[in-house]
Amino acid sequence: MPIYPDKKNGVLTGRWRVEIQKDGKRRRGRFDSHAEAVTAEEVWKREPIPDVAPERRETRRRTQVHSLTEACALYAKETWPSGTRRREAITQIGHIAEILGDPSVVGIKRLNVSEVREELLRRGYALSTVNGHLSAFKSLLRVVKEDHPAVNVPTMGIQKPKNARIRVVSDEELEALFRFHLERGTSEFNKVILAYLMTGARLMELLDAKPEAISRHWLTVHGKRDKTRNIPTSPETHNLLRDIIPIPFSRSQVRRLWDAGRQHLGLDDDPQFVVHALRHSCATRLIKAQVNLAVVKDFMGHESIETTLRYVHVDDPMLLEAARIHGSSVAASGGLIGGVFTSLTTRKLAVLT
Repeated sequence: MPIYPDKKNGVLTGRWRVEIQKDGKRRRGRFDSHAEAVTAEEVWKREPIPDVAPERRETRRRTQVHSLTEACALYAKETWPSGTRRREAITQIGHIAEILGDPSVVGIKRLNVSEVREELLRRGYALSTVNGHLSAFKSLLRVVKEDHPAVNVPTMGIQKPKNARIRVVSDEELEALFRFHLERGTSEFNKVILAYLMTGARLMELLDAKPEAISRHWLTVHGKRDKTRNIPTSPETHNLLRDIIPIPFSRSQVRRLWDAGRQHLGLDDDPQFVVHALRHSCATRLIKAQVNLAVVKDFMGHESIETTLRYVHVDDPMLLEAARIHGSSVAASGGLIGGVFTSLTTRKLAVLT
């Protein structure tokens, strides 16, 4: 068989070997994931096998120009250190290569990006999913460019949904979800739901977390673009994380269990009711608890305060309460300012009565 698990001294290494024979020649190689091995096999089947033994991988990748799929196979681990994100990105690059006809990485242009976006949207992908594909595309090209300066990294034009609704999970919905999983016999998933709500973590941040990432007051996770960040934890959250990490569900299992609850709640037609809504709920609860915006920004791992401001929803009662607090502050300041303000307030009340 052309693809098989790699072994060393009879022990599985966790890598995959690819071996093909063509025209009486043989080519072999090792790869870090099955997806990379499959991509390499497809590329090798199309290419003639060199007459000389292939050069070492590091030398080869720096000296020859690659197709998009081959570049992905060679640079994936460097581009996406997280195994889970890497597998997802390899799939996304595969979609892009299919759309563009697996071009040389040197020939990528802005027009190709537009072609990819339009085709993905035509296929019915959500804008966020299209953005994920383009983000993977850009990340790969940037890493390849370090070895091949001729590679162009065009502007991806990643778009954000206009006036996107921030979907939070209400207390009533949480209660219904908990009750559903209790009755269904999947009550362990309720702990996972609670963990996402308490930490505000992104989906893969918790799924990739290891027990050693939990300290007394912090949970260390790998966030967007594999940046490390620390999430503060209360004693209750700390105990919860100790109980469930590593998360006993895969990514697909988490989504299936969540979707089962969504269907039970009759929310099949609400595409925003996803696990990520628990992150929105965490940020919204912090804002409503009047936690300082700068603190909320760091808690959630936002790069910009503008992102945090999306969770601030101002209504009339909040404005009136702000006026009351400000008035009390001025009145309590003493001196002429406080005296004048207090006399004005007293006079106004007398007129009203």
